[in-house]
Amino acid sequence: MVPGTGAEFAIRAVEFGGPSYEKAWRLREEVLRKPLGLRFDLKTRESDRRKQHCVVEFDEEVIATATVWMLEEGAAKAGSVAVNEEWRGKGVGSELMNFAARVASDLGADNLLLDARVGVLGFYRKLGFRVIGKEFEKVGIPHRRVEISLGIGAAKPGAETAKSSREPA
Repeated sequence: MVPGTGAEFAIRAVEFGGPSYEKAWRLREEVLRKPLGLRFDLKTRESDRRKQHCVVEFDEEVIATATVWMLEEGAAKAGSVAVNEEWRGKGVGSELMNFAARVASDLGADNLLLDARVGVLGFYRKLGFRVIGKEFEKVGIPHRRVEISLGIGAAKPGAETAKSSREPA
């Protein structure tokens, strides 16, 4: 349930190429690229094959999404975090990142990294992420790398506040 809204939603990992993945792809385009006058390329889509795709769904629509993949032993990375504008500030992003942290932990990661836009660093700090490294530019926007150790902090892998499941293959 989304705090303060009474809305029920589901958080789950979905398969690359499936219907929910396609909805997540469109949301990523709309939120992350269109405002910059950019589009994802085929290379990005191809790299999605090796990633876990986390979605938050409400009324059969994907309202938030993130990808998670292993980097090296002990570390995973999250990316393409997007929340539909209508759902921002309602706890959806926090629930999505909590789920992404659980997915990373299930993959065997001890840490979860993310390249966060500087404008949303406060959101990640509230979840327990800490800023590491220097500011850098990505798609023309200042970013900072953030990290959280899984199992401690606000990202509480394993804490369930919404229905979560894996989409059947």
